[in-house]
Amino acid sequence: MPRAKNGRFAKAQNVAKVEKLVERTAERKKKRSIAKAAKLLMAEDEPTMLVAVGRRVVELDTLAKELWCSDCNIPLSLRNLEKEQQMGLASIMTVRCGECLAEYAVHTSKKVPNLNGGKDLYSSNCKAALGCIDSGMGPEILKKFLSTLNIPVLHTHTYQRAHDFISEFVVKAADESCKEAIEKEKRLALELLLEKGTYKDMLFNSEALCP
Repeated sequence: MPRAKNGRFAKAQNVAKVEKLVERTAERKKKRSIAKAAKLLMAEDEPTMLVAVGRRVVELDTLAKELWCSDCNIPLSLRNLEKEQQMGLASIMTVRCGECLAEYAVHTSKKVPNLNGGKDLYSSNCKAALGCIDSGMGPEILKKFLSTLNIPVLHTHTYQRAHDFISEFVVKAADESCKEAIEKEKRLALELLLEKGTYKDMLFNSEALCP
């Protein structure tokens, strides 16, 4: 049992009070640390004077290729971003050259031709739809995930177009995989019959019955 200042043993009731006080102090420090960390994270996402804020999913090779002024032969800067058109995870950014003031349409994702007709799709949206199919994650969960990262979400129509497009390839790949598996099973079964001699006996009997 702990001793008091005068050398006597402290009462159990007083010890319990001290322990509770220590726990409350530690809890307050923990809450202050969490609040401070949350404040720092929120500060990263505070709006600025830029036209586009937040985070984007970009294809680096596409962005590097299109952030270039062909007239001045110099790179373009996102500081000269005039406007942004969002299409799910993809964007078309209008960037002005700092020298000749010409405007360029800069894509953040490659286009994918729509084989069924209609507007072209974007690779990033199709990849997101494929990821949802593969993981079993629905579009609503995807929206929550993207919004938490401060990334523009895929609206229902945009997601559905990408989902319908990619589903055809998924079904086709599944059918081909099933056919390959069936052919493999047939081949293995035939090899097993030949190994045991059963297949030769079957051929001999069939020839005897049907000369």
